[in-house]
Amino acid sequence: KLGKIKAKTIYKYEGPDQVGNRQTARIALSGELSLELNIDLGVSKVSGTLTASNLKGTAQFDPAAGRVVSIKRDATLSGMLTVDVGGMTIPVDNQQEQSATYELLERLPE
Repeated sequence: KLGKIKAKTIYKYEGPDQVGNRQTARIALSGELSLELNIDLGVSKVSGTLTASNLKGTAQFDPAAGRVVSIKRDATLSGMLTVDVGGMTIPVDNQQEQSATYELLERLPE
């Protein structure tokens, strides 16, 4: 049990594009995300809320193959967490910049 995740993603068609020699449809991604953490491991607990801002990205969809070729996504994740361990309560001001890229492979690497 980690807690609750609330997410909303908005997709917006931007037009035709190309990835390598593939003709693709470029789709903009934006949205909202919040994580209400409530992790209890017995000896330690983590609780608090993290919220994503500046959640944006791009998906490249190959209509001929009927699949996504690549996704690039960026977000800023921030919030206050409380860590309870060993009888101590530690406040943690968490701020992260996240960037992720996913690409479809034609075959597995050797």
